[in-house]
Amino acid sequence: MSHLDNRRFSISIVALALLLIYLLIKALGTLPPIQVVDCLPAPSNAPQSADGHFVDQQLIVMGPRDQLTTVTGQTTVTAILSPVVPGCDLGYLGQISHSPDRTLENTLYRRDELRTLQVNLYQIDASTTVTQAIEIVNAESARLGTRVYADPNYLTAGMVNAEACGNPNSTGGSPNSTGGSPNSTGGSPNSTGGSGGGTSRLPASFDTYSKQWAFEHIGLGSVLHASYEAARVNYQGDGIRVGVFDTSPFGETAAQAQARGTNTWAPVVEPVNWVTPALTLTVFMPPLQSAVMASSPGVSLTHVLTDISDHGLFVAGLIHAVAPDSEVQLYPVLDQYGCGNLYTLITRLHTFISQAEVDRQDGRLNGAVINLSLGVLKPKNTDVIGKPAAPAPAELQQAQAPAESLPQQLNEAYALLKTDDIQSLAMTMQIAYQQGIVVVAAAGNDSWRDEYQSQPRPPQYPAAYPFVIGVAGSNAGRQRSCFSNWGDVSAPAGDGAPGEVTIVSGTITSTTPVTCAAGLNLPLVSVVTNKTGQYPQGYAYWNGTSFATPLVSGLAALVLDAGRQQGMGLISPGNVGRAIKCGAATSDGVINVPVTILRCLRP
Repeated sequence: MSHLDNRRFSISIVALALLLIYLLIKALGTLPPIQVVDCLPAPSNAPQSADGHFVDQQLIVMGPRDQLTTVTGQTTVTAILSPVVPGCDLGYLGQISHSPDRTLENTLYRRDELRTLQVNLYQIDASTTVTQAIEIVNAESARLGTRVYADPNYLTAGMVNAEACGNPNSTGGSPNSTGGSPNSTGGSPNSTGGSGGGTSRLPASFDTYSKQWAFEHIGLGSVLHASYEAARVNYQGDGIRVGVFDTSPFGETAAQAQARGTNTWAPVVEPVNWVTPALTLTVFMPPLQSAVMASSPGVSLTHVLTDISDHGLFVAGLIHAVAPDSEVQLYPVLDQYGCGNLYTLITRLHTFISQAEVDRQDGRLNGAVINLSLGVLKPKNTDVIGKPAAPAPAELQQAQAPAESLPQQLNEAYALLKTDDIQSLAMTMQIAYQQGIVVVAAAGNDSWRDEYQSQPRPPQYPAAYPFVIGVAGSNAGRQRSCFSNWGDVSAPAGDGAPGEVTIVSGTITSTTPVTCAAGLNLPLVSVVTNKTGQYPQGYAYWNGTSFATPLVSGLAALVLDAGRQQGMGLISPGNVGRAIKCGAATSDGVINVPVTILRCLRP
């Protein structure tokens, strides 16, 4: 072949390559846009199980569409399961790209399986228990060689206790934070004492909010962003979205819901203009208001329930204080008593993740954070729910390797995760992590009893996952809050005072004395509504790891904003977590905003 022929051949090869590249780009350009997940929530008026851990006779089943059809089409399965709501399509997962942080790969599904992934909610036949239904579905899935997983539809709670969601008189959690209304840390309104009284407090105001001890402890100064070091932190969370999955005090009339349609979640802007700078809160109203905000499932009328619908707003106000320019979105997944269910939480999380991916691709979003000031009411005895062991993520396996170097309680949590994972929740948390979304969750308030004072309990789900930042609580003495479980980092959560837990059973009332942090009972202050006229200035007192969590979420938003402005691009969730832990590397483990931003930031 002559030199001229070689040249022509080379030109032809280059031209063919360019043509193929053009055709590939064109083909990619014709791919359907990512569909934002918008699924109906689970009805919350179904009864809860006798032990109060999950919605009775409901089952979450997850898997690729064809595999789900195969498994649920088996005679043994069709005899016991029927759909509760239309299946929720998670196919957007097959279209999104991996995040810069590839240290934790999804271990459940291949990319082609993600394109048809669904999570469905089923009603179980009355003659079959939840445990039996899980065993039947898992047995059929294993026999057919499919990756179909079944979970109970666990109850979720804004402030976790063992007996009933939001029951302020339950002995399962902290008596000073699990269900008490704002301005109450276990007793009457405006009291920091237990039931029966305590030190009286003046109504909270913007001044008490902005100058509170909690902000000083994390380095924000006596006035927000006014200290010398804080003034050097010129990042306010601009372009960062924080999703709060919680209760909501905002509602709408039946006519308003009907006008917008009953099958979509509608964003409604709620201006919180009594705080400076004003908080513009986007609240996603559920398609059927009664579906999420109805009375708690199966809670006996003999229980005394407290309306804690301001819980989510209180959380949002603390995020806004740390990262005032961040975009805060509130997703109601708990009712006014702090009760919800796992299916509704999972589907709403996928709504947030899919919308964040769409907005990131369009250049409208620079980063995202998920705030979970809630926990899953999962049984502590793993034998309650029979389920085969799941493979642990690589990062979890590595974390268990140096077992002797970890506290006993954390080893217990990791062992629990390895042997009895909640597949649908674990995968959702992994997906968020892979997509560069930072997930922050409350460690829980289960450790107030005497036997846990020196050895607190491990973090609850989802804070216990290694790809979630679990937040423990600290008090005004920079010590662990007396009710707080273990966490990855600490942030101000307040503390409780000596008091009593009242257990109501019909007309019989008994009391159990509580000893919890005498003298260190300063709570946090944040934003609430004034629907009842009780909070004339729109501020109140509260405590619990629920409120330590948004302080860390706000800091995560600042880290993401700082990384973008410093040319680091999207900082991975793993590096965000490492920066926050670096800034909290003191004997008390309390986060520090200026130290994290100025000394610990890495690409």
